[in-house]
Amino acid sequence: MLERRETRGAWKDGNMTDLALVMTGGGARAAYQVGFLRCIARRYPDLNISIITGVSAGALNAVFLANHTGRFRDKVEDLAAIWAALTPEQIFCVDPYSIARSVLAWGLRVLMGKASRAIRVRSLLDSSPLHALLERVLRPVEGRLPGIEHNLSSGNLKRMFLLRAWGRVENPLFILIFYAEGVWS
Repeated sequence: MLERRETRGAWKDGNMTDLALVMTGGGARAAYQVGFLRCIARRYPDLNISIITGVSAGALNAVFLANHTGRFRDKVEDLAAIWAALTPEQIFCVDPYSIARSVLAWGLRVLMGKASRAIRVRSLLDSSPLHALLERVLRPVEGRLPGIEHNLSSGNLKRMFLLRAWGRVENPLFILIFYAEGVWS
């Protein structure tokens, strides 16, 4: 019991170093993560998490937290505001035309077999609205995320690992894969 108290005290005083946050994938799980993070942020508003990792939707939360330069509580509250306002239209094109186009493209791929390589379809739903949302909330500058660079150079962030990056090579968000490989460390 004594060890537990000492650990909790060190964390509360901000003396713990290299605290890591690991966030799993799954859209609903990522939303629940924000609720858990809010609970932590209320108790430890100036907590510094120097190692952040995430998978899929958890990586979205990880990138946002790593790119935000404010206090932990501010990072989490800003992330919570994004999740609270999130609608399906901000993630996928859900209009009938877009869905019909995707279903048709997938159907043609199935019917054409190997000849279908000319038809480029990655998923059943078009996720270009998600790319636009990420551009808006992460604010990349010339393919870089200045908040992550700032947090790495200031020592607030030591490592960041992602198991999924969003976007294509020509898309500025592809830079996330470089952060995942630790180019800036």
